[in-house]
Parts: sequence; structure tokens; C-alpha cells
Amino acid sequence: MLAAISFWKGAVVILDFMALRHAPLLWRAITMGWIIVVWALIAIAYIKGLAQ
Repeated sequence: MLAAISFWKGAVVILDFMALRHAPLLWRAITMGWIIVVWALIAIAYIKGLAQ
């Protein structure tokens, strides 16, 4: 649940506060891809931390 909220908040920041909502698709894809990669790395680190 917290991960979904943080992803939503990141998307709002990227699209609204960085004014990328009406930007070309390439710029939106790059920035949204970046947030997906960051979220995935945090999830992987968390899962690896649980194993120990």
C-alpha cells in the first residue's frame, strides 16, 4: 500500500510540478521509467534485506 502511494506521489510530482503532463511522450516515458527503476531497486533491496 505504501509503495503504491509513493509511486502515485512521484508521478504527481513528475507530471504536475515538473510540468511534464503536456510534454512529448519521450520525456514523460524517461521520467516515469526513472521512477519505476528507483521503486524497483528499493523493492529489491527490501526483499534482499528480509532474506537475512
